[in-house]
Amino acid sequence: MTITVAAIAAATALTLTPAAPAPTVEAWESMRRVQSPSSVWTLATRSGYWLYGDSITVGNGVALARTIYARTGRQTAIDANSGIPTRPAVDRLAERVAQRGAPRVLIMATGANDAVDTGRAAGMSAQVARVRRIVGPTTRIVWVTTLVARPRYAATDAAGTHRVNAAIHADRTLNGVVAWDVALRRAGVMANTRDGVHPAGKGVNLWVGTVAKAAS
Repeated sequence: MTITVAAIAAATALTLTPAAPAPTVEAWESMRRVQSPSSVWTLATRSGYWLYGDSITVGNGVALARTIYARTGRQTAIDANSGIPTRPAVDRLAERVAQRGAPRVLIMATGANDAVDTGRAAGMSAQVARVRRIVGPTTRIVWVTTLVARPRYAATDAAGTHRVNAAIHADRTLNGVVAWDVALRRAGVMANTRDGVHPAGKGVNLWVGTVAKAAS
């Protein structure tokens, strides 16, 4: 299969909501959201990938979609929102499944915003289980683990990260787990993120490569 630059661009075209000015404490609902256009969702639902994520996916989802396209020739439709916890991301997934049907492969890359909130972290297992009920038995679900390691909040971030990732690993309905936390720790958290959470520099290629290899 010949993959042209134009084809890759079409596969990863996005619509973006304008970024709102950041208040002191900004609600995720007002933060940046990235969504693929309807045409990409149609093709991705038929034979490709759906990708749901938070700010890491907002920043790096297009690069991941291009990498998956180069590997497989299949398109990836993206719905990512900075700051979004898993529950509202799953709500959006449910709405889209009701409209379009379930995808062939679903990549879930949420959990960082649950790790920083005790209540959300406690509810992670229920949200992971809920995804399978939404998409049904035939969709391949791959979930990306999280790693939140902000230097000022090391102890609480470590506890939240552990709880979220334990919920992901414990769910036997998932078809695969992308061990982003393991890859990042091995490579060095602060050498590959800008703040202990968001990939930066060579960390971007690390995230994209880790997820693409496991998902495709």
